[in-house]
Amino acid sequence: MYNKIYIIMKKAFTLAEVLITLGIIGVIASTILNIMINNYRKTHTVNRLKETYNKLSQAFNLAIIEHDAPSNWMYDDSNLDLFVEKYLAPYLKIIAKSSVAPDHYYASGNKIGFIYQRRTHYYLANGVELTIFPYADTHYLMIIDLNGTKGPNKMGIDCFLLQFSKNITAVSVSKLFTMNGIFSGLSRIKLNCNKNSEGTHCGAWIMLEGWKIPEGYPFF
Repeated sequence: MYNKIYIIMKKAFTLAEVLITLGIIGVIASTILNIMINNYRKTHTVNRLKETYNKLSQAFNLAIIEHDAPSNWMYDDSNLDLFVEKYLAPYLKIIAKSSVAPDHYYASGNKIGFIYQRRTHYYLANGVELTIFPYADTHYLMIIDLNGTKGPNKMGIDCFLLQFSKNITAVSVSKLFTMNGIFSGLSRIKLNCNKNSEGTHCGAWIMLEGWKIPEGYPFF
């Protein structure tokens, strides 16, 4: 009996097969990288927002201890610098202020007009820009830009709106100072946090979700 020797020829990959394989790997790697970057942006945004919110809440708490309830404070809507210098600056690390700032935008893409541009912009030690302006006779609104003058300077992405009530007599910071729209209900909050809205309730939505980007949030 003769032993039969079989020679098995191994077929090499063709250039086309190699390129297809590399292309698939590239798509997968790109997808994973984009997911990682997006998750980082979410975490970074929430951490910065929560940190700044807590710093401002603490400042108002300390101001209440020293100056009594906000209903007894002095207000001059034509000169908000006096309000900041007396009630906030002693408890915040404000490193600079300016009367000019880059254009900022609502979530819809429309420019935030004179209510933003004709104000003093305060810069905190952590790089956050703070701008305060009056709303009716009862509130101050505050725009915080989490990365200062860097873009995109847009509501719901790096800019968020907070509110401060001047007429609260009870010493309750949770009612005195909070995210704008927090008491509006979730349905109304969502209506004011989408790409066709001003985006002024986006911070409230994040806060209600326990300081995390909620499912369906339109900007991440």
